[in-house]
Amino acid sequence: MRRADAQVLMVYLFGEMRYLPLAALHDGEHWLAEDYALAVYAAAADKGLEIQPRRAEWKVAGLGVSEAHEGFAPLPAVKAELDGIVRRGADDRDGALPGEVHLDAAFTEKRLRDVLDRNFPVLHIASQFNLNIGKDTDSFLLLGDGGHLSLADIGEQRFEWGGLDLLALSACNTGMGLASANADGTEVEGMGVTVMKQGARSVLATLWQVSDQSTADFMQRLYASQAASPISKAKAIQQIQRAFIQAEKSDLPDYYAHPFHWAPFILMGNWLYSRITESLK
Repeated sequence: MRRADAQVLMVYLFGEMRYLPLAALHDGEHWLAEDYALAVYAAAADKGLEIQPRRAEWKVAGLGVSEAHEGFAPLPAVKAELDGIVRRGADDRDGALPGEVHLDAAFTEKRLRDVLDRNFPVLHIASQFNLNIGKDTDSFLLLGDGGHLSLADIGEQRFEWGGLDLLALSACNTGMGLASANADGTEVEGMGVTVMKQGARSVLATLWQVSDQSTADFMQRLYASQAASPISKAKAIQQIQRAFIQAEKSDLPDYYAHPFHWAPFILMGNWLYSRITESLK
């Protein structure tokens, strides 16, 4: 790979390999994420892998759950995460990208349908996901009003996922379910494959129960990098991973350098440019 001067690795994983946090592989000197930007190949995204002219500016709809619900602890950093991602109006100096936020009780199934119908290129969901091996009805996304949106509902009902350039699932266990003796890793691709089959170009998910605060910092920096320079989604994620790895040299807490905080994020599908640039016109 070094001889080919490769910069991005798109990896096809199967079976238990899907549980592997590729970014945290180490060769004795470097983490894999330091040397390569990473993306996971999913057959469902075949039609979206080519470079396509995108809208001139990313706009984002942010949906989140910060309050506790039955079986789920509160996520107090979610509000700050969305505030740092979404810029609401000319006077908002904190958000990275223009858009709108629907938090807690305002995040309902109806609201999700509404933002998808309005064709936002980016949908950021900061919530919790219960992803289990078995029937699609056993896995669900927690909504802000306490409701559950099952994987079966997401796949069968007419949600307009096709307009999305990126679905970011900033949530616990969005990419991985509970382990069992007959686990083969297929559930890792669960929601990502479901929405990509319906047209979403890429999905950012997590492999394990992530830290509320470090995930908020990771996501805020990711969107800020996209607002600042037109680089590919995979390279943008790699930039943030490198910053976390070198946390002691920046304003980040030193403990962010542990792979727990930067290795769970997996990008499935199209890793290419997120918006129009001169090189793509």
